[in-house]
Amino acid sequence: MERYFLRTVDKQLKKWATSKEKTIALINGARRTGKTYALQYLGEQEFEKHEIIQVDRLNDTEISLLMDKNRRVDNFCDFLLSNYDISRESINDRLLIVFDEIQEHSELKESISVFNSELGCRFACTGSALWINDTNGTRPTADYESFNVYPFSFEEFLGIIGESNRLIEVDTTLLNRKDKDGEKELLKLLRLYISIGGMPQPIGCYLDYKEDKNVFAEINKCKRVSIVSLYENDLARYKDKFNLNLPLEYRNIIMTIGKPRDISNLKDIYEKLVKMNVIIASCNLLNVNSKLSSFFDDNCVKPFLLDTGVLFYYLCGNERDDLVQAFYENFINGKDSDDNGYLYENFVASSLVQHSAIPFFKKFTDLDGNGKEKTYELDFVYSQEEGPTVLEAKSGVDKEHKSLMIGLRKYQKVKQSYILCKFYKFDKQNIQRGPHYVTFYALPFLLR
Repeated sequence: MERYFLRTVDKQLKKWATSKEKTIALINGARRTGKTYALQYLGEQEFEKHEIIQVDRLNDTEISLLMDKNRRVDNFCDFLLSNYDISRESINDRLLIVFDEIQEHSELKESISVFNSELGCRFACTGSALWINDTNGTRPTADYESFNVYPFSFEEFLGIIGESNRLIEVDTTLLNRKDKDGEKELLKLLRLYISIGGMPQPIGCYLDYKEDKNVFAEINKCKRVSIVSLYENDLARYKDKFNLNLPLEYRNIIMTIGKPRDISNLKDIYEKLVKMNVIIASCNLLNVNSKLSSFFDDNCVKPFLLDTGVLFYYLCGNERDDLVQAFYENFINGKDSDDNGYLYENFVASSLVQHSAIPFFKKFTDLDGNGKEKTYELDFVYSQEEGPTVLEAKSGVDKEHKSLMIGLRKYQKVKQSYILCKFYKFDKQNIQRGPHYVTFYALPFLLR
């Protein structure tokens, strides 16, 4: 297979492949995150043979045969023999069969459960919008085991480009809680990651063209062809299918990244965009309690894109090579811009999701110094074993964090707080609760 970048989910899938418990792997993730490649790699490493069945290319007759409750196992064996030269006798535990893009015919999940119970091979399914077509009864049964594939994290990105050794010092700084200036080279690598994003194709493009003077123009073209066009085509297709204007709202989201929005009249659209793994919808907490997911308002959300590189493409908004190069280089070299805040906040949101932490935010009111009621906001709140943790994102030089200080006083349940910025400064008087200033690139270590 083509060049493959190892990621966290590979270890999880290897464990699944070698387990005695015969479940069906259900791989969920956005388009172009590498779900099918992950299973191809698994097939090469852990199985003697693997085959990919493209569900969206099955015709109506084939779907009907695989759904026929009286003969579906026999029909499936005939299908394998006709299309892949696999006889029923050769179906054993050294064979992996993948149903790719299963959401296109989610009704097949029940048949795959039957195949799994009656045949000796292992089964896996992938989907970029697994639940978008689902109605009652089509969700998988207990014999399915779910795995999520996200864009590569900043840590994984550093490993791919050969810079992972730089993170050792970050870990040491956080453990020792020592005040320290941010490492300028690491901040530059973080901005490189944010601009490229975590999708395999643009990262591969960077490796191929990094010595080329037009490297970022090539990356931008790669994003347009391999990711953005695909997303926009899917949005148009699902718009017609569900009679919902997904493309228009997607564009609106890009213009309002990280801003609280009332979506009470847009719930169906946001539900579809989340199920397509295109956006992250951070909900407003009603109460900052130890069990955050029990107290939130999903009519008020802050939207983010799952991948920062896709957001960067839209913010760039140009196809001329010289202008694209300048836009990327200015950001990577630390030039201040009105767009920087959106990009850093989106990096925080996507990092939380990559580490299986559900992002929330909190709008609240309190009296200001003049005794007048004022609205404040905590940027990000997520749950850890110790309790709620608050993150504030400060991409510029502004060191004010009034909302955070008022919020910490108001919500005693908050156990830890961090201000993500470009330097370190630990609060020695409040070493547990903070707030502590830490660099953006240290976020993966906070989420461990």
